[in-house]
Amino acid sequence: MTVLEKPFLDGLLNVAYFGIPTYAFFIAGVAGMILLVEVLFRKAYWQPFERLHGVWYAYKNGTNAVFVGDMKNRYELIAEHKAKLVHLASDYRQLYPAYLDRVRAKNPQQWLALKVQILFGRNIDMLIAKEMERYIQEKPIGFAGAVPIEVIADFDNWIYEDTPQRREMIECVDKWNEANPDDEIYTVRKFQDYLMKGSFDSVFTFNYIKKEVFVPWSRIEAAIPPEEAEAEYSGYEFQRAKDLEEEVKGEKTKYMLMIIGMTIIFGILMFVGRFLHFFGKP
Repeated sequence: MTVLEKPFLDGLLNVAYFGIPTYAFFIAGVAGMILLVEVLFRKAYWQPFERLHGVWYAYKNGTNAVFVGDMKNRYELIAEHKAKLVHLASDYRQLYPAYLDRVRAKNPQQWLALKVQILFGRNIDMLIAKEMERYIQEKPIGFAGAVPIEVIADFDNWIYEDTPQRREMIECVDKWNEANPDDEIYTVRKFQDYLMKGSFDSVFTFNYIKKEVFVPWSRIEAAIPPEEAEAEYSGYEFQRAKDLEEEVKGEKTKYMLMIIGMTIIFGILMFVGRFLHFFGKP
């Protein structure tokens, strides 16, 4: 065994302040810096684009993203399973084990890949729904990066989770699936088609869901005025995007300077502590 003639950093990390070793302060400082960076970057790069989070979730899940608009022409980009499936994500969790067992029997490599992806937050609700109901239609109108984008006009609040219409739709579908195991419903599109055909008339009485919803022209004109020239409107949207880009760049610079400044202050404190220890020796 070799004994070091001189301790690492001249024993700086062995000094105790208030009964706490220096290295404990260092570890706490690094952990605090990591937490600070996470909070600052989440505020600067994640929260400002809340209405576009659906692209990230769709990319992670390997599905489409969907623009969902309400009666006031407010559109939000959400993941496909939230826009198209009748039941909530929590309802599909109980179906995961059986689905994974079927995948494992067919393809062990795919099963292992899905297990790892689920561990890292992938949602497989759409995979389960596509297997159990071959009624799902995909009609993308474009792409955001590599993610196909679809549009759904939800003028009666069927899709949003905390609405009487959504709860009523789930209740109706549960009764239908229990009585018709060979013709189960999992998607809003199939529910709507069966609703319009009158398939539920003898099964369920609706109090909130309506077959038809009147949409006044003023709602559409408020979103995109008909007298607005296409080129002029495109220029307006482009300018808004540029302004947002500049705003994000400014936020990025501010937070980076804060992080650098705090790092320098932390280094100075460590440096001062080292010299206080050196001059304090007898």
